[in-house]
Amino acid sequence: MFFASLQVWQQWARLLESSRGVFATSNWIWLGLGWLALKAVHEFSHGLVCKRFGGTVREAGVLLVLLTPIAYVDVTSSWRFSSRWQRILTAAAGMHSELLVAAVASLIWCRTSNSMVEHVCFNVAVMASVTTVLFNLNPLMRFDGYYILSDLIGLPNLYSQGQIFLQYLVRRYVLGLSASLPDWSPGAGLLIRVHSIAALLWRMFISAGLIVAANTLFYGAGVVMAAAAVALWAGVPLAVSSATPPRAGRASVPDGAAPRSSRWP
Repeated sequence: MFFASLQVWQQWARLLESSRGVFATSNWIWLGLGWLALKAVHEFSHGLVCKRFGGTVREAGVLLVLLTPIAYVDVTSSWRFSSRWQRILTAAAGMHSELLVAAVASLIWCRTSNSMVEHVCFNVAVMASVTTVLFNLNPLMRFDGYYILSDLIGLPNLYSQGQIFLQYLVRRYVLGLSASLPDWSPGAGLLIRVHSIAALLWRMFISAGLIVAANTLFYGAGVVMAAAAVALWAGVPLAVSSATPPRAGRASVPDGAAPRSSRWP
């Protein structure tokens, strides 16, 4: 991967030239086909590593989130692994496979003179590297990076505890209602607070980007679609949580107490 990155860096001017039309409407079909192929590789890798460590894959399929198809594979059994590094490797398997595909595609792109091969390899390299880093590796979304972080810091229910903290803020400082927080340790409490605020800001950024993109692509109808999707994604859960008092509890739960599935945005 390092060698491929070095090769691409040496052709920086060519890279900039190729990237100008990557999101053009005429290129959407290629991005879509690349997406489907890469997601198959991604999810297969999760399942393969899970089974390698003795786990089982109960199901795999496609979900619709924010009107976008998202592939997933159920690797809940990985929570039963005695080693957290086995769980981390299972979560990282999809990203690793995509980055490997990106490296191979980049090397071919650097050496080919065929315009069609160059075009396909560039699209695959972008989809398998940039989007993987922005979404899969991002611990602020409940995808691979989040599960890796939660295992590293020993807080497998980091997201749900963060939602309790945000619920507490809304009830106390927005609605003016009485509220209290669970009995977190100082270290866990700090991690939960920082992660929940950062994740909220990231969701706001994504929501704004979604509305702008929809307005550009579909004009007024796009704004309505995007606003409805954002309301279902963020507004409804926030309203429901605000109406329910925060639940007491601790930040740590035993490994295996929560299900896990890999889902790719």
